[in-house]
Amino acid sequence: MSSSKSGVDSFRGFADFAHTDFEEGSTTANATLAVARVNKDKATKSTRKASNPNQQSSKKNLASLTKSPIYTGNDALLASLFRKIGQKRDPVTKVRALEELMNIVYPSNSESGVTRHEKIVVLSHLIYLHESKLGHDNHSSVRAASYAVLTAARTHIPKAWELLLSPDDVSRKKLGVLGMAWGASRDDAVEVAKNASLFIEELVIADKSSKNSKTQGALQVAIFHHFSIVLKCKCSSLFQEIINPTSLSNSFLGLSQRENDEGKKNKSKKGIGGGAFNSQSEQEEIEERYERSVLHALKGIGWLFECFPEKDTTPIKYATDTCFVRFLTSSRGSFRRETYSLMGQICQFAPSLLDSIGLGDLIPNALRFENEPSNLFPLLEMILYYLTKAGSKGDPWSEGSIDSVIFTKSLNKALQHGCYGANALRWGPTILPIVASLPMDKEANDNKKKSQPLPLLVVFSLVREENISDGRSDKNAFLSLSSSLSVSDSTLVGGPKVSWRYY
Repeated sequence: MSSSKSGVDSFRGFADFAHTDFEEGSTTANATLAVARVNKDKATKSTRKASNPNQQSSKKNLASLTKSPIYTGNDALLASLFRKIGQKRDPVTKVRALEELMNIVYPSNSESGVTRHEKIVVLSHLIYLHESKLGHDNHSSVRAASYAVLTAARTHIPKAWELLLSPDDVSRKKLGVLGMAWGASRDDAVEVAKNASLFIEELVIADKSSKNSKTQGALQVAIFHHFSIVLKCKCSSLFQEIINPTSLSNSFLGLSQRENDEGKKNKSKKGIGGGAFNSQSEQEEIEERYERSVLHALKGIGWLFECFPEKDTTPIKYATDTCFVRFLTSSRGSFRRETYSLMGQICQFAPSLLDSIGLGDLIPNALRFENEPSNLFPLLEMILYYLTKAGSKGDPWSEGSIDSVIFTKSLNKALQHGCYGANALRWGPTILPIVASLPMDKEANDNKKKSQPLPLLVVFSLVREENISDGRSDKNAFLSLSSSLSVSDSTLVGGPKVSWRYY
């Protein structure tokens, strides 16, 4: 009996010893229980990690995100949509696929059923497609839809969005979506300009909210870097090679591998000209794409100077070169017209670049050889901006580098040809202050080899028989301009000079 009682007491003592609340238990027992609890917690955490591997891998690889040339996700529907976006040539099919992709992955009014990892994978491939295909598509609806999807992605995956579109890396020789969007915000298509502007707003917000001081201001550098690459392409074939180095036309135009192989077979049979690249329609598409990209670059640089102008005569740091100057003598009238407008913006917002450009030496040649009516007004407007900037320090002809005699002869050549049919009502008000500023003490020979004051030579060119004949629709405009210049005593008698602060 005593032995059984002692056994029960010993059992109770062991139970009290093993209980977690037993304060007088041995140190060995407490340590054993603590180790067991730690192992249990580790097992629970490992189970949670295993239950959500995509989230863990996305956190681990977020800092090393990069644009992907292929779709690496596992969703069959999204893979089908990307085939339509990247390979089909029909713009309606592309736009519908982009809209469906946005509604599935980046909806605006509701939560998406797609995982965060899948959203990042979609964005990384979409940015690659935009830079190599969608952003350069000749159909404005495709370009607009692509910018809409890229903008919608930021609200869903902001950190990945900012990392993939970071403006830090400007050393690469490829075109970037930052510069493409900035230029597209000046697109002639309203929908493209609207969606690209919304995308730019998100970029600017992300750039201003960045806590890293190294990224502050990098947006301007990345945009200008993109435009420099575009403007250094002297022909459409070089530009096409930058867009898609692997193929000059087939993959960019959305041709499948089968169509590519068929083109190669036809080329081998014909000997020459059998490939898709040599078709006239596709060559015209490439030329159109090149011209639009150059115009976007010229407009975009002017808009960049206007948004981020010089402050306190401090030179602009992001303008690393002046590759746009060569388009003043381009054979394409549209390039020259946009370059004239760009030079006018430089005179207003980035005058420190004028010395490196040497615009004063280029103006007479531009006047002498410009023969397109639509280009005369922006050319004269550029000259007025330049003289205004030079005249802010004194006499514009002495402060500037323009030779007044050579300039007057070049201007007379354009006026003697009736400004090649340009509407005098448009360019007339611009030419008045330019001629009024010409020095009276300098003379040049007219058509009769008689020396005349420079402003008077301009008046003689305006009233030529060809300009005031009844066949000209703007005859009265020429007469009005000549009257305004000749009647004014301040112009031809040597009265007070033009006050440039009012222009």
